[in-house]
Amino acid sequence: MPHFFFSYSRDDAADRNLYKFYEDLRQEFALRYGIPIKDAGFLDKNQPVGARWNESTSGALGDCNVFVPIYSTNYFVSPYCGQEWHAFTRRLAAHREATGESLSCVLPVWWSPPKELPPVADEIQDTRDHFGPDHKEHGLRYLSRLKEHRDEYLRAVVKLAVMLDEAGTTPPRPRTDINLINEPNAFFSEGSLPGPTGNRQVGSGVSSVRRVTFVVAVGTRDQMSLIRHTVDVYGDDYDEWRPYHPTCTAPIAARAQTVAGEREMTSWVRPADAELFRILDEAEARRQPVVMIVDPWVIGLREYRELLERLNRRRYRNTAVVVPWESAETVEANIRDTLYLCLDLWADSAEPLFRDDIYSIEEFEKTLAQLLIETQNRIIKRVERARRVHEAGPNSRPILTGPGS
Repeated sequence: MPHFFFSYSRDDAADRNLYKFYEDLRQEFALRYGIPIKDAGFLDKNQPVGARWNESTSGALGDCNVFVPIYSTNYFVSPYCGQEWHAFTRRLAAHREATGESLSCVLPVWWSPPKELPPVADEIQDTRDHFGPDHKEHGLRYLSRLKEHRDEYLRAVVKLAVMLDEAGTTPPRPRTDINLINEPNAFFSEGSLPGPTGNRQVGSGVSSVRRVTFVVAVGTRDQMSLIRHTVDVYGDDYDEWRPYHPTCTAPIAARAQTVAGEREMTSWVRPADAELFRILDEAEARRQPVVMIVDPWVIGLREYRELLERLNRRRYRNTAVVVPWESAETVEANIRDTLYLCLDLWADSAEPLFRDDIYSIEEFEKTLAQLLIETQNRIIKRVERARRVHEAGPNSRPILTGPGS
C-alpha cells in the first residue's frame, strides 16, 4: 500500500526535475516517518519489469492514502490524468457515502501553475499559501531548476512531506474494483475538446496539429550488440541513435525535431516503451500528430517485436511510422520480412502512413516533412467534419407525409 499516488502529465515528464522531485519527496517522507522508501509513493514509471500497467496502477489508486496531482497546463489536458483523478475522487465519494465522513486526501503540487483550473479542481484547497511568493507565482518547477532557490525548494519538499502525513491520517476505504482504463476523464466536459490551452470547443481551431511527438523505437548499444556485429550507430540511450553516421553525426531524433521546427511545430521525443500506448492514446485524444521512428533491427529484440505486434492491432489516424535503413546495402531480407509480419496492417494500408524506403538522411528529412503535412491534414479534416456534425440544426430528419397522414 503506497502512502501517496504521484499523478503527473507525461509531457511534464520530459523535464527530469519532475522525477527528481518525486524521489526527493519520497525519500523525505520515508526517512521522516520511518517507513520503507518503496512504500512511500507510487510512480507508474517505476514498476518492475513484467508488471501489468493497468492492474498495478489501478491497484495503487485503490490502496493509496493520498492522491498527489502535479498541477500544470499539461496535467489538466491529459486524459489519463483525468482518469486517475476520477478514480480516486470516486473512491472518496464512496467513503463519504458509506461513513458520512468527508476526507481531504488530495494534496496538489503546483508544479507549473496553469492559468485556470477545471471545475473539479476548484473544489480542492489551494496549498500555495504554505510556501513563498516565488513558489506561488512560478511553481515548484521554477524553484527546482535554479540554484539560488535550492534552499527554498528543499523547504518546500519538507513541508509537503509533513502535509502528506497529515492528509493521510485517515485514508479512504480501499477499493478493489477500480479499472483505470474504464474511468471517465474528470477534466473533460461534454462537447469540448482537450487542447494545450484547456478545454475548448471543437470548432475553435486546430492549433494542436502544431505539436508533434516523435517516438523512437531503438535499442541501446549494449542491447543491439546481442543481434548485430556493428553497433557504431547506437548510444547509451534511445535519443543517441545515429543511423546515418558518419554522413550525419547528429542523432536522428534531433534531425526530426529540426524538420518539425522548420515547419514551426513544437516537438517532443519519447522512447518506445511500456508508455507507448498511453502516449498514442493521449495524442489522439488531443488531436496531435505522432511519428514513430523505428530501427528495423529492433525486430530482433523480443520486447520491441511484441510492442510492434501490439501496435499492428491498433489504428491511429494521427500517427505515422518511419523506418530508416542505414543504406540500401544494409537492407536484409529476413529483417524486412519479419518487420512486415509485425506491421503488415500498417504497411499494406492504402493510407500512406508507413514508409520504410529511406536510405539517407536527405530522404528521411524529405519523407518526414511529407508525413507531417499528411498527418496535419488528416487531423484538420477530422475537426472540420466534427464541426459540421455539431453545427446547429434540426435534431431529426424531415419526414414527408401524404394526404390524410
